Amino acid sequence: MQSSGLFPTVLPSPPDSPRKRRRLLRESEDNEGEMTLEAYLVRSDPYRSNTQANPWPLPLDGEHAPQIEHQILDLSDVIQQILSSHGFPENLPLRVCTVRKPEYPGGNVPINMLRVILTQDDYTPISFGPAKDAIRTLLRDRQIFDVHVEIINIDLCFNPSLFTISEDDPIVAAFVSTEEQIIAILHRGLRSKWRVLCPFNVGRSRREACPTIVVYVDPCTSANWLGLGSEIKSAISQYGVDHDVDVEFLPGRLSFLQNRGVSLANRIDANGRLAMGHSIGIHTEQNAGTLGGYFTLEQNGKVHKGFLTAYHVVRPSDSPSGGNTSFLADLDRSGCSFETPPAEDIQVSGVARIDRDESLKNIERHVAALKGRVEALSNRLAEREMLGKEPLPAQQQMLSQAAELISELNSKHDLFERMPQVMGKVVAASGKAVLGRRIMDWAFVELTEEAADKFFGPNVMPALPSESQSSLDLDDHNFALPYPEGEPLREFGKLEKGKYYLKLGRTTGLTMGQCNGALARCRWSSGVQTRYDPNSTPVTLSDNYTQEFVILSVRPDGSAAIQDDFVLEGDSGSLVLDVDGKVCGVLYGGIWAIDGASAYSGLVVDMTELVSSIKMKTKIDCMPPAELSLPQRH
Repeated sequence: MQSSGLFPTVLPSPPDSPRKRRRLLRESEDNEGEMTLEAYLVRSDPYRSNTQANPWPLPLDGEHAPQIEHQILDLSDVIQQILSSHGFPENLPLRVCTVRKPEYPGGNVPINMLRVILTQDDYTPISFGPAKDAIRTLLRDRQIFDVHVEIINIDLCFNPSLFTISEDDPIVAAFVSTEEQIIAILHRGLRSKWRVLCPFNVGRSRREACPTIVVYVDPCTSANWLGLGSEIKSAISQYGVDHDVDVEFLPGRLSFLQNRGVSLANRIDANGRLAMGHSIGIHTEQNAGTLGGYFTLEQNGKVHKGFLTAYHVVRPSDSPSGGNTSFLADLDRSGCSFETPPAEDIQVSGVARIDRDESLKNIERHVAALKGRVEALSNRLAEREMLGKEPLPAQQQMLSQAAELISELNSKHDLFERMPQVMGKVVAASGKAVLGRRIMDWAFVELTEEAADKFFGPNVMPALPSESQSSLDLDDHNFALPYPEGEPLREFGKLEKGKYYLKLGRTTGLTMGQCNGALARCRWSSGVQTRYDPNSTPVTLSDNYTQEFVILSVRPDGSAAIQDDFVLEGDSGSLVLDVDGKVCGVLYGGIWAIDGASAYSGLVVDMTELVSSIKMKTKIDCMPPAELSLPQRH
């Protein structure tokens, strides 16, 4: 079953602010009538009842439930009559689903739910409880005992989107001045449970968004949220902010964008050329990331042709030979360079093995469906012939088109059958590095001679996505003269707060976003605790935090704009470009609030800092460091 997404939290009336939304949540209309899902889970889990005063901020995750849908929808006319008799509008949408609360104690137990959908313009009675009780009585009378009933106004839900905040907003200057004080508050109240601290504009749409201090916390965290928020607001207010600053605690994560297989059947041309933004992976493993772009790395007069990606994309899960126990520890600590290569070769292939397998399955399913269509159409033509009728021209045209498409798909199947192919090996990498307060995560893969002849060449500017432009709040000068589509990328740039960027990734393809006006303070989880400075000295991130560039994207939603994914799993390694065609960074991770609406924002290594990291990693006594360059011609 395909997930229908994270369900929002239901509120009974239009909220005035995110803070009031949470207060109203505790006073929801679900308090009356039948037992709510929240109450059901509290009763079944004594531990949760002890934290009811400070509920964990987790949404519902829902899936379509066809196995029970027909039972409910057979009663839809009667359900609509019940709703009308209780003062609800006629012909309201009904949705049947199975819901869970991911990572919530007891939350993996699926619960069937009937949702009655209202919108903001719908007239509704003051109390929803009697109608819900009447529907539940109907279901019980029809021997349907395991379906929860919920009436939800989707326009009055707290579906927060995050939007960029201007670097000039007073809250940003106040936040920078109080950063250490706020972090001390979080350490005291949440200990190791917070992940991201950053000001954004937050709201259901960009038009409604307000400056907010956002804190991502681990799912299932329990705390005195009101008290923590008050302390943070008090700290901020001391620095001349003349408006009421809100504070939002959202369950969320920092991620290095691990992945699952995706089909690339529609994203690879007939010659199988792997260019900027395509899929790569370790040749012997089931992982995937993005081929950032092609570069040269020159040292001591020798030019190495290869491509950039993220270090964690090409970091093996184990020693390739299975025998060198210190291999990964050494690589994480010191990275590698031409003078200090990895103790064992790390071969990188394209496309990634898991993507190749998924692409083959996708093509085979498509071909099977087409062949079934052809067989049915051929039978109809045979029937017409037996009746002495001429075949319809459209039917013959459909058969011809199907044959051409099957032939094309079979050719692509043959192409993917020859994959994955080894493209090269890792010759320089950051390891698990930090530079100051910034994560460094990069790797240079040198191409084999065969791969260089076949693939190496300039990276070209993709077309700017028009649908993204239409939803961005752009000044005329930002896009008056964009870098021409198809022109080679020739220069490096840097990340700048408030500026717009695009990236071409293995999973999400081409996306556009804006760099937030404040750096995110990131506190990494236990699996990412130890990094290493340029001298290979351990830096324990549990005692520190990093400051990272964040890029957020938006998409149209009717007349408004809401947050969209700038990245997803598998996009690590993507180049980040500005609209002037400059390579400004490499994407390595993302942040995501599990709140029902927020999408993945991107974490990016600035290109100037990445180049500095390469120079430090490749510097040799009495010899200049390696120079990274963009290819100018084939």
